[in-house]
Amino acid sequence: MVKDRIQSYAGDAQVSKRNVGVGTKPQGAVQVTLYSTSWCGYCRQARQHFAKRGVRYDERDVEASAAARREYHQLGARGVPVILVGRQRMDGFDAARMDRLLKAEGL
Repeated sequence: MVKDRIQSYAGDAQVSKRNVGVGTKPQGAVQVTLYSTSWCGYCRQARQHFAKRGVRYDERDVEASAAARREYHQLGARGVPVILVGRQRMDGFDAARMDRLLKAEGL
């Protein structure tokens, strides 16, 4: 069986609006979703940043979970991390830009 190789996003993090659907949570639930892998350095930075800021998030390892992998593909993702914050999406990780997204969502 051939597995798709997940890449880590390199370079500047990209922020965009996202279509609501995949990764959507019921009202009042966690608003931040991190699609990640265990080996990704940018994913590790995101986890550390969220811990430092006290941000609750739902992590979905796209290599360890078939359901997470399906959602990841539905998002059209091509690397990790992919971070959903409300109606915003960040491909890659940048702490300052993430803080702006969190603030815009009231987190």
